[in-house]
Amino acid sequence: MYDEADHLDDELARLARLVQRGKATQAHLQLAEFALTLDRRIQFEERILTLARKELAGPAPGVLAAVQREHASLCGLVARVASALTRTDSPRALDAIDRLRSVLLLHVVKEATFEPLLHASA
Repeated sequence: MYDEADHLDDELARLARLVQRGKATQAHLQLAEFALTLDRRIQFEERILTLARKELAGPAPGVLAAVQREHASLCGLVARVASALTRTDSPRALDAIDRLRSVLLLHVVKEATFEPLLHASA
């Protein structure tokens, strides 16, 4: 089943290909599209987790804080990619994209623990 996490990974794969081909303008546009999608996902997750914590005695404050730290890490990696693209440093951009894909994959796996809560609260 194709979902938003797959879509985000596909966007990062497309971004990596653009960087490898030296298509700087298209790479910046692709990163902007990715960042927008990621930001929407982050806002949704944090809103649902916060509501669940308040209304359903859901995740403990530590869980929400951990998710927020992961979200900050993802955003920091997006900034690293953007910085590398601006400096036309393809090796660093590709390294940051690889790290971003890895962190995103781990985040998606962790999300599975609270996914039922997301669907119940949506």
